Amino acid sequence: MSTTCYLANMLTTSLSPTVKLSDFVPQPTSLATLLFSILRTAFIMLVAENPILWMIQQRWLNPQLDMEGPFYVVGSPNRQIADGKAQIASISELKESTPFLFTFSVKDPKGDPIPNVRFQWWQANSGGSYYHASYKLRGHFTTDAEGNAEVMTVRPGVYGPEGHKRAGHAHITMKDSAGNFKTLTTQAYVCTANNPSDLHPDIVNYLRSPRFSNVVRAWSIPSASNGQPLLDLPELSEEDYDTMKKVDWWNTRLAESGCKMQIVGGGHMTYSMTPRTGFFGF
Repeated sequence: MSTTCYLANMLTTSLSPTVKLSDFVPQPTSLATLLFSILRTAFIMLVAENPILWMIQQRWLNPQLDMEGPFYVVGSPNRQIADGKAQIASISELKESTPFLFTFSVKDPKGDPIPNVRFQWWQANSGGSYYHASYKLRGHFTTDAEGNAEVMTVRPGVYGPEGHKRAGHAHITMKDSAGNFKTLTTQAYVCTANNPSDLHPDIVNYLRSPRFSNVVRAWSIPSASNGQPLLDLPELSEEDYDTMKKVDWWNTRLAESGCKMQIVGGGHMTYSMTPRTGFFGF
């Protein structure tokens, strides 16, 4: 894309209807919701994610499949703010932490985009803590007609026992609106300097092999963080006009919302969903 085309796209973006970010207060989760979520998680971990059954049933289906884990809470709110765009972190959370922009593309095995894929999203904060008493850093949204999504959130932090830390990641489940593909449960990992060796100490490796294919192709913008690259990530190339356009759109929304911070890092991930086959779509 030429510089002229990039500027034209920027002008088109600036003339589009204004979308404002929200400083929403995350809804509290009820006791009934938490109890149901605990029971559901117990079933998932004992049955669907039982290590033996996982090895037999799951490992051959899709290399991007990953375990759901114990931190899912049912009933997350809609965080969609525009077509293919979602705000997971509130303005207050963005001010307290590191604004991070995930971008996603969802395709079929042939490489064709899958439209209107619903994402369920949950993650830890930048300090590695999950929230259960509220829907903080949790939500759902839908990709656009081209299977693309942009997610404004905070950098997910590392957590876990010493020697078995888990790289920062977001948990995701995906379902296509037409029901032509199998639900994809996965995780998007953000590794230091994009080095997949961050996955080696992961305690979950005792249950399944490391998911190197789920490492996000991440980047940083040192000029937005006192000249320091986030997590030693490579600097976003000025020639990546498409990503630069997305960053500019979100930075404009941040400024309009009174947030003086700008995006300091982000990353892209392309997912491939597995078609349903056989009787009853299995």
